[in-house]
Amino acid sequence: DCCSSIVFCLWFVSGFLKILEIPRGARHLLIQEFKATPHILAVKNQATGHLFLNDEDEFPESRTVIEKGVEWEYHNNDDMETIQTTGPLRYTVLVMVSHLYTLRSLDSTNY
Repeated sequence: DCCSSIVFCLWFVSGFLKILEIPRGARHLLIQEFKATPHILAVKNQATGHLFLNDEDEFPESRTVIEKGVEWEYHNNDDMETIQTTGPLRYTVLVMVSHLYTLRSLDSTNY
């Protein structure tokens, strides 16, 4: 369908799809996948445009990241991801999902 084609092209060009916007001042955030997926969660500071968690060049491994004074915990256990922070957020963030890994795996399977 037409909508799927447009969305697919956006994923391919940008590598990320916005799934959630969390406003400045938010506290006690927990974002959790309930089952393993080939997609990778990423977090972007909307004000600066800085993709500070799981940039395209980063391997999605468990770690702690500090962005503008806010500590974020990221856990990746068997492709089930969890992102959490106590906040408060000093900036609006975008939670995004990366499809680059999915596209690469499809390419290697089909060719």
